[in-house]
Amino acid sequence: MLFARRRGGHVSFAVFARGEGAGHDPRDGKLTADDNRAIRICEPDVDLPAGDGPVARGFTVDTSAGTRELIVVRVAGELKVYENRCPHTGVALNWLPDQFLDVQGELLQCATHGALFDPRDGRCLRGPCVGQSLHAVAAHVEDGVLYLDAQG
Repeated sequence: MLFARRRGGHVSFAVFARGEGAGHDPRDGKLTADDNRAIRICEPDVDLPAGDGPVARGFTVDTSAGTRELIVVRVAGELKVYENRCPHTGVALNWLPDQFLDVQGELLQCATHGALFDPRDGRCLRGPCVGQSLHAVAAHVEDGVLYLDAQG
């Protein structure tokens, strides 16, 4: 299992085998991964506290396919995970770490050209990419931790 830990705007990693290392801190990095690993993104209750509106944070995770920049959004009590890429230009949405929401704090906004996205489904509502959507990423919560699904 690959363990992701947020530090500032990035996530550090340690690898440990699923089903092994009971009682060991996975952050020690001494165990090796097997082929069936899960990638820990964050602890939503700690990293994305519930509020009156959407809360969005960025995370960087390393996978066997390479590094992925993700946006995790808590909106209306649900968690959504998207690639941190505008469908119009492919650039990251944020201009500063964790700056994903518009001035009203309701919609995800691309800092490059101002496109606005519905945080519930990633659909572009305004801007040059209307009709397109952010790429949703498959993830699940287990024991209070958000994990990237293998097919994510």
